[in-house]
Amino acid sequence: MNRRTMMRETMVRGLKRMWVLGLLVPAVPSHAVSSSAASSSAVPSSAVHDVHVSHMRLVVEGRTVAAQVRLFHDDLQDAVRAHARAPQLVLSSAAGDSAFARYFAQGVGVTADGVRLVPRLLQARDERDAGGIPMRVYTVELTAARPVRRLALRDALLFEHFRDQQNLAVVVRMPSERRTSLFFAAGDTKEQAVPE
Repeated sequence: MNRRTMMRETMVRGLKRMWVLGLLVPAVPSHAVSSSAASSSAVPSSAVHDVHVSHMRLVVEGRTVAAQVRLFHDDLQDAVRAHARAPQLVLSSAAGDSAFARYFAQGVGVTADGVRLVPRLLQARDERDAGGIPMRVYTVELTAARPVRRLALRDALLFEHFRDQQNLAVVVRMPSERRTSLFFAAGDTKEQAVPE
C-alpha cells in the first residue's frame, strides 16, 4: 500500500471519528458552556475523547484569509501550556489568547503568492461539540498585500504533542465558493498548495 492510499484511509477514519464525535455537525452555542467547565483543564469523564483531531476552515476573499479553527480544549491547553512554559495557563484568558496566538503563528503557515502571511487573532470562545466535549474555537485573520491567487497551507498544530494528531482544513474561495480539503497527519509538516 502506497503512502497516498494510507493517508486517504487515515483521513477517512478521522472523518468518521469526527462525525461520531460531532465535529462535523453544529456545536452547542458558546453561551451554553458553563464558565467553570470552559476554564477547567480536566474533561469530565463522561466526555472523554480518544482521537486527536482539529478542524480549520479558511475563507479566501480578495486580500483577506479568514480562518476558524476548532480544537479539543484539553489537548490544546496542554500543548499551549507546554509551548508557553506556563503550566498554570488558562486558555480562556487574555494570557491564554496571547499564548495561543504565538502557538498558532508557529504551527500554522499560510502563504499567499509566495509571501508568508501574519495571523491576527480576532476572537476566541469555548463551546461543546454534539457529544458534550469542550472545544476551543479561534477566528484568525491574515491579510495579503494584493488579492490572493496562489495559496498554500501548513497545519502542524499539536503534532509535537500527539503522534496520532490529524488536522483537517477546508479552504473556501469566494465568490465562487469552490472548496478544497486538505489533510495533515502528524509529521506531515510540508505546505500543501490550494488550486487556484
